[in-house]
Amino acid sequence: MNPALVAGIRFGAFAAPDQRVALRYSMAGMGPTETAGYVAHHLKIAGRSDSLFSDDVLALIHQVSRRLPRSVNNLAVAFVLIERGGPQLAYTCAASSGSASRR
Repeated sequence: MNPALVAGIRFGAFAAPDQRVALRYSMAGMGPTETAGYVAHHLKIAGRSDSLFSDDVLALIHQVSRRLPRSVNNLAVAFVLIERGGPQLAYTCAASSGSASRR
């Protein structure tokens, strides 16, 4: 967790509620395989049986999300919304630059 954020919570306006917290947990980020499995699981829940994202896009989502589930969700939804902009829109990850591009 961010040390400055922790200090701000413990000594700032949130000091009183912070003192009442009995249990704390910090979740470690997901690995690339976990990120791909996480996305596949959510796609399955949504009724998709096919792979919606290429391996390069999943790697990009993993990298940009900083391995955090909420960020993975937000990025995956953003890619889906962008893809809906046109039926021929496909995203790949440029191996040299690590950025998403349209083809």
